[in-house]
Amino acid sequence: MIKVDKNLNCNWKFEYGDVGQATTTDFDDSEWYDVGLPHSFGIPYFMENDFYGYTRYHKILITFLYK
Repeated sequence: MIKVDKNLNCNWKFEYGDVGQATTTDFDDSEWYDVGLPHSFGIPYFMENDFYGYTRYHKILITFLYK
């Protein structure tokens, strides 16, 4: 088996609110914001200084096994 280190900080999706259905594999996040990590939903991304509540991050991870 070959070990590969990969930076997972890029290509995340972000949305305000508690989006419970986002845990399904066929969830459509195309309308969500594109962000990288680390991420702040305050300045400079969305100019929000006073947001309090739930947010959701989403990323699809694919694992390949090499022999």
